[in-house]
Amino acid sequence: MLPVAFATSLPGEFWGSRLKNFMRRCRRTAGLFTIGEGLPVAENRVTVEPDCRDRWGMPQGHLHYDWHENDLRLLAAARAKSIEVLQAAGATDVAPQSYAQVHMMGTARMGRDPASSVVDTSGRTHEVENLYIAGGAVFPTGGAVNPTLTILALAWRTAEAVVRHLRPPSAATETENTR
Repeated sequence: MLPVAFATSLPGEFWGSRLKNFMRRCRRTAGLFTIGEGLPVAENRVTVEPDCRDRWGMPQGHLHYDWHENDLRLLAAARAKSIEVLQAAGATDVAPQSYAQVHMMGTARMGRDPASSVVDTSGRTHEVENLYIAGGAVFPTGGAVNPTLTILALAWRTAEAVVRHLRPPSAATETENTR
């Protein structure tokens, strides 16, 4: 981690002389960062704010996110275990990581049942035939690993579905015949 990223990731109590002393030892610093899976809960969602409009006059989205009790327990356990591991390795000054959520995903869950999902397995919304959603929004939850390759694969699948949807029936037949 570069020093500036390191310094800006420390908790708020690292300020002034404590921050300076910590940064002087930056090159001899090790750290652990835990990514845990936040459970999907109905209260964490994206809504539309009809009274707040963007520069084109469209209602803006609003992200609602609150820590779930399980999320907080998971992060507290991860913090405690990280401190234990670092101290067992000989750490002399331990700064616990701030609680953070990374890779926010969800809000447009993929699935076969329109009652419990927003899009089908190709990313097409159940309610609007020509609306497709690609990206981390179609995940039911974030998991605990980087989602980039899965998002790329799903985006590719969605792009192919859009092409099939837009292609005239005769073009689809011609393409199948040339394979």
